[in-house]
Amino acid sequence: MEKRKPQKGSVILPTLLIIMVIVAIGSTYLSMSFNEFKMAHRNQDLQGAINLAEGGIEIAMLAMKNDSWSGWTQVTTDHYFFTESNVSLGNGRTGTIKVYSSLLDESAPIIFAEGKITSHYGSTKKQIRLDLERKGLFVNGLTAKDAIDWSGNNVTVDSYSSDDGIYDSNTNRNDNGSVASLSIVDGDVSPGNGDIWGYVATGGGSPTFGPNGTLLGEDSPGGIDVDPDRIAYDFYSDFPNVSAPSTSGALTSIPEDGTVGTPSALTPTYYSVSSYSNSNNETLVIDGPVVFVVSGDWSTKGTIEVTANGSVEIYIAGDLDIGGNGTMNMTNVPSNILIYGTNSVEGGQTIKISGNGAIKAAIYAPNAYLEIKGGGNSGEFMGAAVAYQIKMTGNTNFHYDEVLANFGADGSYRIARWRELIDSDEKVPLDTPGSMIAYAVSHEHFGEFTQP
Repeated sequence: MEKRKPQKGSVILPTLLIIMVIVAIGSTYLSMSFNEFKMAHRNQDLQGAINLAEGGIEIAMLAMKNDSWSGWTQVTTDHYFFTESNVSLGNGRTGTIKVYSSLLDESAPIIFAEGKITSHYGSTKKQIRLDLERKGLFVNGLTAKDAIDWSGNNVTVDSYSSDDGIYDSNTNRNDNGSVASLSIVDGDVSPGNGDIWGYVATGGGSPTFGPNGTLLGEDSPGGIDVDPDRIAYDFYSDFPNVSAPSTSGALTSIPEDGTVGTPSALTPTYYSVSSYSNSNNETLVIDGPVVFVVSGDWSTKGTIEVTANGSVEIYIAGDLDIGGNGTMNMTNVPSNILIYGTNSVEGGQTIKISGNGAIKAAIYAPNAYLEIKGGGNSGEFMGAAVAYQIKMTGNTNFHYDEVLANFGADGSYRIARWRELIDSDEKVPLDTPGSMIAYAVSHEHFGEFTQP
């Protein structure tokens, strides 16, 4: 019998094939791992770039606060540029910060900032635009921490300027009737079938309009009911609590039907009471500067009349109900009637404005439920209001006094809008500061940012 020779090659070939498969799998795994490693580092660089840009924003705001532009380059009058290179970030990463600040409009500065990170895996940059405005209690007409809800078909919001006289739908009416809420929940801002001649801003939630509701302005295109360019989703504001002033030496009784205050007095007369009310046909006349501090509730079914010599501040911890003929503000200046809710518990008090009377006032009650209920055809509210929740019903006409936008301003700034510039047509040429002047243009209220 003939012996067969061993087929040594038949063992080597499968072994080589197995090794090749293992190498291919290993190479694929290593490639995937390396790509994930690069992606992780790129994400880290992206986050780092936005942090650098925000750091640039802080540098600009500090320069504005101190009115010191040392280390900045003045591009032109009221326009400044700052750059910081080779910021060491460790692990072979370096950063660059570029900032452009425009103070052309001191009441509404604009800041552009760019953060760039260069590493072994390339470079990444992020850009931010920040629009600022002076801090004030009433930068919007109606502002709520939480929900804003309207019901009825005759609810309207617009604006005017008390510097130009009383509200007049023909001669003193503007499209800045702004409504704002911090809420991030869709539908928490519900104008329903109401009409807004102005703007809406939320913390992220989408407003809900009824079939007959409108949101329009002078520049809104024809053929639409709700102008999307007049809606913003990045509203933010602080709502500090307010405390009642000292009542040492204050009077302890307010007449239900009578006159308080001293005309042309340089300092107000203080009153401190646990509660107050007046009835139909009773009128409280305020004929000089007065301050009412109320630890309990206030109810007006008659009339509060503020003469041309008068002004009043009401600090109230309990519920406030103004009905009947409401208030008669003979000064026609809403800031001459200031109502402060001092309750520190969210939802801890209720403020009701109702009846046929016209109220010209400013209400700051960040923890109150505010109910504005129109009656008949003459119920109007001129001024501004801040509350926890706001509800408007019936025949309600609200006219925001734009003069109040600067009321309570202390010279510092607040963020009107923060926007990351993502799309290519949004990016700005911070590498050439001289070209930035055309981009530093204010956009009224909450309209979309369009680049030149």
